[in-house]
Amino acid sequence: LYNILPLQGIQHSYGLYLTASILVSCVQINLILAIFNLFPIPPLDGSRVLMNFLPPDLQSKLARLEPYGFVIILVLAYLGLFQFLFMWILTPLMHLLL
Repeated sequence: LYNILPLQGIQHSYGLYLTASILVSCVQINLILAIFNLFPIPPLDGSRVLMNFLPPDLQSKLARLEPYGFVIILVLAYLGLFQFLFMWILTPLMHLLL
């Protein structure tokens, strides 16, 4: 994106740089939210996708985790597991898209 916005023959200005920075930040935030939402923890959408591929007995076990999903998310965030997963997934996506 940084290479697209500053067109040849146009002087680089602070406004153009600021616009590119804001657009990059918006893409990063959207990628983070999309990746977070796809984690297979019951209150998130990733668990709904996973349930479609699981046999019925495992679907019921995953559904029983739903009341504890928020606590699971907090524990994973406290342990820093989300940071590891985000960097492992997000870095290649950012290089691919930007």
